[in-house]
Amino acid sequence: MNAAYIHTRVPVELLFTEFIPEERRSVIDHFTEAWYDYHKRYASRSIARLTPHIQLFRYFMGQEQSPALYLEWYRMIHTTRQLQPPLTDAALLQERRAVYDHMLAMLKDSPARFEQFPALVRYNRDRGYFNIADGHHRIVFLYCHGIRHIPVRMTREDYADWMNERELGPSPRCSNDIIGA
Repeated sequence: MNAAYIHTRVPVELLFTEFIPEERRSVIDHFTEAWYDYHKRYASRSIARLTPHIQLFRYFMGQEQSPALYLEWYRMIHTTRQLQPPLTDAALLQERRAVYDHMLAMLKDSPARFEQFPALVRYNRDRGYFNIADGHHRIVFLYCHGIRHIPVRMTREDYADWMNERELGPSPRCSNDIIGA
């Protein structure tokens, strides 16, 4: 267990995609202005508005005719950096379907596994919500399956800020909070 992190649940309404400011462009391999412009289309968006990913999972659930937005998103995150997408559309859908089937089995047979491997979030103090650092697909999968309090992992500092502990003092931990996870 890592004492620097806490596992808890966060309302889906507080989960937003990450925005990479231009001054952090060095963290992106093969950064281009075209990629950055495309990134901004889906940056700092409520997870409920991450339409490519939602469309993908709803396609697998039989609620969408096509995952076209997801396939476009996948191509664009590569081609805007002048990279060839490593997977064809068919191979990508096959790989994503395997991930979907695995998560669906986990949700049915052992939903606690999502608690053991939660998405990583960072608290956005200026905006009062969380940006997803890792785990977009897991979060969208759970959202599409009606889960409204999503298992996440955050630093103790982010948790304290979210709970406003500087003003209110240490908060009593909810039974869903796993300290030192």
